[in-house]
Amino acid sequence: MSAKLTVTGIDETVKKLWLYSEAFEKNAKRLTQKAAKEVEAEYKAKTPVGKTGNLRRSVKAKNIFNRSEGPAATVMPRATKQGKGYHRHWVAYGTRLRKQRSGRVTGVMPANPFAEGVGHAAGTAYEAAIQAEVEKHVVI
Repeated sequence: MSAKLTVTGIDETVKKLWLYSEAFEKNAKRLTQKAAKEVEAEYKAKTPVGKTGNLRRSVKAKNIFNRSEGPAATVMPRATKQGKGYHRHWVAYGTRLRKQRSGRVTGVMPANPFAEGVGHAAGTAYEAAIQAEVEKHVVI
């Protein structure tokens, strides 16, 4: 006994899936960039301002797109060629008592974990927006 199965509309289905994929990719990228900007604003607001304000000014969002993993972003103070933002870890984690060879004490910098808790609200909103976008594009 044999059966014959005929499938029609494959080309149209593949086109629709491709269009959904492109639309989802575009919207996910946009949502990721929007969330990164929100986190950047919150991060800047919590970053301490020293004598120069370089640390706060160096906080930037960097958008990343990987074809296999999709859009992503990082937000942090960035060390620049002008030397701004390189000291972020000293401010966040502090330093111990430092002595120079001459015996001069340069002091202790207490930890100031200013970045703790940044991005939780934006992350929750981002997850909900991405979930809604996925539900919009998933066709079963």
